[in-house]
Amino acid sequence: MNADLGGEVRVRSLFWNDLRFMSSINVLGLPAAVVPIGFAGGNPVGVQLIASRYREDVCLDAAAAIEARVGIMARELWGRL
Repeated sequence: MNADLGGEVRVRSLFWNDLRFMSSINVLGLPAAVVPIGFAGGNPVGVQLIASRYREDVCLDAAAAIEARVGIMARELWGRL
């Protein structure tokens, strides 16, 4: 949490280690969704769903199915603040 407040070095680390996976999907023009699924070691964990071009419906359907199974994690995540 609050990784963006850790200074320039932490932000650069976050960008190069984590955000590169999201930006490469955008460059390829593929639809994607990210869904929180739970916690591991007290930290939130999610899955990134990537579908074929023009198949946003597949990402949204898969995200809805996961959320229906694990529940809406946003309430728990926001409750931790």
